[in-house]
Amino acid sequence: EEQEKDLFINIQFVNIFKKEEQEQIKEVTEKLKELINEVNERKKIADAYEYIIMQHAKNGGLKNASGEFYTPKGLIKTMAGIANIKDKTSIYNPASSTGNFIVECARHGEIYALGEERDNSSYNICVTNIKLHEVDNVRIIKQSVGVIPLMDVAIANPPFVEQNDILNNQNQSKFPQKMSGYIKFLLKMLENIGEDGKIVTILPKGFLYKRVNEEYRIRRGLIENNYIDTIIELPEKLFYATKIQVIILVIKKRKKTNDVLFINASNDYTSKRKNNILTIEHQNKIISTYNNRKKIEGYSYIANYEEIQKEDFNLRVDRYVKTKVVEKNIKPKEIEDKIRILEKKKKNIDNQIENILKDVKKY
Repeated sequence: EEQEKDLFINIQFVNIFKKEEQEQIKEVTEKLKELINEVNERKKIADAYEYIIMQHAKNGGLKNASGEFYTPKGLIKTMAGIANIKDKTSIYNPASSTGNFIVECARHGEIYALGEERDNSSYNICVTNIKLHEVDNVRIIKQSVGVIPLMDVAIANPPFVEQNDILNNQNQSKFPQKMSGYIKFLLKMLENIGEDGKIVTILPKGFLYKRVNEEYRIRRGLIENNYIDTIIELPEKLFYATKIQVIILVIKKRKKTNDVLFINASNDYTSKRKNNILTIEHQNKIISTYNNRKKIEGYSYIANYEEIQKEDFNLRVDRYVKTKVVEKNIKPKEIEDKIRILEKKKKNIDNQIENILKDVKKY
């Protein structure tokens, strides 16, 4: 009840929507408040609300002060598929933003979810989105709590900017204050999943190879502790408000093998206006490759610890997944014909130059 009270009052429309749209959006939200308890209208309203969120993200909105970006639906569906959500799975979603991760996870089974969102506008959008989709057993909090139950799955698209107060006070002294925001979120998720827990998170591509001391140390530590399960390189231009290329990092605390699956999905996308999208076919290919843990030439590779150590813990996907070179079968006669054509063009150009020089000498 506490989360449902006055959901729309603190949404900062000026920070999310264009000025000329603000009055219209206020009218829409007031109507939503009237209809929110009409059971027959719930699904339509939920779909409409989700659509509004997406459209305004496309217009450059929904980037809050913490540096969070709206996550496209195709990417969320892919990550939820990798997470293998089942009934009674507990979900931890720091940086909940619009709540779409929790909504999508709930489509896979009856879940218990704990989310965190400190930005007031995003918090209200998130809670409204979850209520409209009738997702039960969810708690969204504005401030990090000291101790939370260990969860089965942590899933997130964390902000990439520096964050100094993400970790609880008890653990804050363990980590350098200048550490990247996404690294702090990663460590926070790691400490809040159980012994059989899994993390599915978006990170900037630079995490794979940056030589910054702390990031290199953490990347190496994750490999040496056999936590990194899979790395998936994604296409560029997936996000509406940033051109940063990202990866999906999958971590398992208890792995059966000491290797890492690398998937290069950077070339699998459909272009739509200024952005690229992951279609259902692209999503299914990633999820299937992950679940079957199979090696596909030019697409995926399973590297053992020794191979990664040899690369000095550089995890760039293209170091392990070699691009398939397609050799064209060109006949010698075709080559000879092309050479003759080029020689003829060259001769014509030489003649033209010679004529021009003759004209110049006249003057």
